[in-house]
Amino acid sequence: MSLTPRWQPLDIARGLAVVAMVLFHTLWDLAHFGYISQSIPWSAPVKTLGHAIAFTFLFIAGVSLTLSHRDKIDWRGFMRRLIMVVSAAAMVSIGTYVAFPTAYVFFGILHCIALASILALPLLIAPWQVSLFVGSCFFILPIFFSSSALNADHWQWLGLSTSEPMTQDWRPLFPWAGALFVGVAAGKRFAQCAKDKKIGTGPVSFLGRHSLIIYLLHQPVLFAFFTALTVLLP
Repeated sequence: MSLTPRWQPLDIARGLAVVAMVLFHTLWDLAHFGYISQSIPWSAPVKTLGHAIAFTFLFIAGVSLTLSHRDKIDWRGFMRRLIMVVSAAAMVSIGTYVAFPTAYVFFGILHCIALASILALPLLIAPWQVSLFVGSCFFILPIFFSSSALNADHWQWLGLSTSEPMTQDWRPLFPWAGALFVGVAAGKRFAQCAKDKKIGTGPVSFLGRHSLIIYLLHQPVLFAFFTALTVLLP
């Protein structure tokens, strides 16, 4: 089966984000299994790294969404991608509920990508300045507005509450959808740069092309590895 030509710089950027993500989660697992101090994952540099990785994935998702639908919205392609992301998000929620029932992922980065992609549909046919403005509003609003009325479990996904929920991954709609909307703006503004498409053959491009499956599998693999390691090196 032949591969569909892709814009290689985007796959490389996504592949580098995958490498950073695996290293980031390795730090968390090292702390979870007691090989390093449990305070390290909560330190400012590591938390900043986590936020940067999340922003990168959401931004790239916005750019990719724009490049896939820049002539007109490909509804079949959009729905196929959306079903994949929603299914993956559901798998993450179910898996983390089994492993961490009191801190499972109910609105992580995949959930945010899925909902933000739907909300971004009108932006795909609007000027890039509109996407940039909407994305900026999503970043700015949580700074100036939050409400205890939104602390209820069924509103936490908005990100406008006054308390943070206990969860393994929390990327609420505000402000994180803003990163995807800004990515849409960048994709529309610099779409001319992405006309030259080809298949990347390097390992980083490979990681970028298969980022979703790597996202789903890397933590179970890491957990299995460290679980085995504790038997050998408790």
